[in-house]
Amino acid sequence: MKQTIPITRGILVSAAITLLLNATASAATLGSGSATINYIKSAWDNLASGYGLGPNLLTLDSYFDRAAADSRTSAQIQSGPAIPGSSYTGETYSMNGASVINLTGRTNQPTTFSYTPGNPQGGTGVIGLDGIARFTVAQPVGGVLLYGDYTLQYDPTRIGGLKLGTGWYLKDNIPPAAAAFDILNVSVIETPTTLTISGDLGVTYEVANLLYSTPTDQGANVGSFTFTAQVVPEPSVCVLMLSVVTSFAGFSRRRSPMR
Repeated sequence: MKQTIPITRGILVSAAITLLLNATASAATLGSGSATINYIKSAWDNLASGYGLGPNLLTLDSYFDRAAADSRTSAQIQSGPAIPGSSYTGETYSMNGASVINLTGRTNQPTTFSYTPGNPQGGTGVIGLDGIARFTVAQPVGGVLLYGDYTLQYDPTRIGGLKLGTGWYLKDNIPPAAAAFDILNVSVIETPTTLTISGDLGVTYEVANLLYSTPTDQGANVGSFTFTAQVVPEPSVCVLMLSVVTSFAGFSRRRSPMR
């Protein structure tokens, strides 16, 4: 004899919650967000001093926020006049969307990052951050050094070994593109609606050994970094939620007594 099980509101609620939890855990992307960098001037004053040129080799002369950076070509950023009032602290790097428009020579990157909630380090893609800091290089070297067009990324091969990092790092996409800072003493905080990644900016193996030629600079703390963004559930989750709400409404109508 075939047995039927009556469908109750409780069964529907339980099933819906299970489906929503499983779907929500499937993937998430990032909406709006930004990073704040506070460089430590005294630390920059001492960078690359082991190269034999003494301290104060690098001095910040300009910080280009999103508006300033996006209105300039690479050549204008490198050779244009200094921006008055530029500070080592409070630099804001706005998170890019899924696409960017670059003027000639710019290397600003889109955000392609997605991850499973609870496991950001297992995500794929990168977080593009818009903004550039320009440092004047003292004589006899001369010229400028640009740090920016960053992507925030995770790479487990940067943990331990030669890299001595935590996996999270900032890649400077301005040629020659390379890892600029490892995020040390990293903290990753998730809520249902936000993702925050913060820590200290440590000079990478690549910069210390290949750019500055002063290996003792590796790991030097040159500032602090905080990134916060809104979390956007996978579109299919929103569709599922709408479907569940619709099902509840239909169930309620079917169960209502006829007048």
